Amino acid sequence: MCVEPMATDNMHRTELLDNLAWHSLSGPQSDHAIVANNQAAARYLPDIAPFSGFETGDDAGWRGLGELVETGGVALLTRTEMPDAPSGWAELARETAVQYVAADLSEAIDQTNGLEFATLKRADVADMNALSVACGMGAFRDGAQRAGTFLGIHRDGVLVAMAGQRMRCEGWTEISTVCVHPDARRQGLARALTAAAVAQVRSRGDEPLLHVRFDNEAGHQLYTGMGFVARCEITFAAFQFQN
Repeated sequence: MCVEPMATDNMHRTELLDNLAWHSLSGPQSDHAIVANNQAAARYLPDIAPFSGFETGDDAGWRGLGELVETGGVALLTRTEMPDAPSGWAELARETAVQYVAADLSEAIDQTNGLEFATLKRADVADMNALSVACGMGAFRDGAQRAGTFLGIHRDGVLVAMAGQRMRCEGWTEISTVCVHPDARRQGLARALTAAAVAQVRSRGDEPLLHVRFDNEAGHQLYTGMGFVARCEITFAAFQFQN
């Protein structure tokens, strides 16, 4: 069960966050989507993000998803309620995270420690990939910046921290890929970058959300300390289409 945040004047439809990938792909980020012929499923362009989505998880949704990934392909889904895969699909992995939404955060946004943030461009992809790998997050997708703005902090010309924006549905933008090089941690960089990303998201009228793995205790402490509120448990699951 989800715990909805206290209503505010600019609160948006929180139920969209239960199935964020689908509402992003069928909404504001439809130009980044590949859509099944039956319109029942969609996925991000492979160079942007790994996620797929469908609205209900019925037979039409799974058929559409199979068409998109093809035999042997893998679909990564994220939802509050993950349906069981039908015959012809195999579940490869499943992980639960906490979905956070922002409350006031005005104090945190004001405390960016006087840092200078660079808007990362296509030319920075190699550096972003190196940082992502150093943080244990795997390879950075070359086209991820087309989904949202990425901010970075450099030290002596080296990218040591970054934060980006990924999935976006009506009224909400996900802050993602918050990472700091191991040699630059415990200096407030993740907090400052997150605060800067929140300010950007709110400047266009959206509200920010983010996801934190259950075992990421440092992440939970960081975001609750900033004023984020835990809303839901979200399941991430990978399914392989076998026939």
